[in-house]
Amino acid sequence: MRKRIINQLVGFIASVVFTAAPGLVTAAEMQALEANYPIYLNGQEWKSERPPVVIGGSTYLPLKAIGDALDVPVIWNTELRRVEIGEVGASNQPDRPDVPAKSIFSRENPAPLNTAQTITVKNTLDEYTATVNVTEVIRGEDAWKIIRHASEYNAKPDKGYEYILAKVSVTAESISGGRTIYVSPTDFDCFSSGDAQYDHAFVVPPSPELSGLIEAGSGTSGYVAFCVRADDKDPKIVYKQRHDGTGGLWFKL
Repeated sequence: MRKRIINQLVGFIASVVFTAAPGLVTAAEMQALEANYPIYLNGQEWKSERPPVVIGGSTYLPLKAIGDALDVPVIWNTELRRVEIGEVGASNQPDRPDVPAKSIFSRENPAPLNTAQTITVKNTLDEYTATVNVTEVIRGEDAWKIIRHASEYNAKPDKGYEYILAKVSVTAESISGGRTIYVSPTDFDCFSSGDAQYDHAFVVPPSPELSGLIEAGSGTSGYVAFCVRADDKDPKIVYKQRHDGTGGLWFKL
């Protein structure tokens, strides 16, 4: 559904470019008039901060307004000087071959090891786009040996449970306002193969720990520790899941 919406938005941009091409339309046809009729979204009247306009018999809305209405992020990438609609990486980017295509992964189909995914985070505190990758997973006795040596205060897991260490990299593609973002293990939540959420593992992770401030164009990598049931063969983690349980980047452990 979102792919279809994004394709429609791209088509909208193309129509604007085509309509504005010199010599194809008259000045009168290009006159923008405020629309005097309502717009309905999913059966309910929807109003934009900026009113829709009619040009040449077609109705037009600002891209940001459309994105807000359809829950599709629309941002201005200052570094690359372009508008980006949907998740960054929604289509292949020739100028950024390291940024993957639109993610096909989800809670039900988490990404395997060494599969980079890109996300746009927008909330009251942050507005940024980041690429995340899980590059290494260590589990069971091997993970416990590393965690035990990281700190004498780290406790052995409870009976029936075991530790998992995931080495994760996070790269900030862009950050609104030229700010920095703080990356930490609390950005990740762990779930069982049956979708039960695990508590955060309260241990001192080994070095390098995934923690620190990063700027746009920079990144960091390090270990994040989780504690799961020993008989859980397919646990998974999610980066920046929303409070309502939606969104986020999902990875296998």
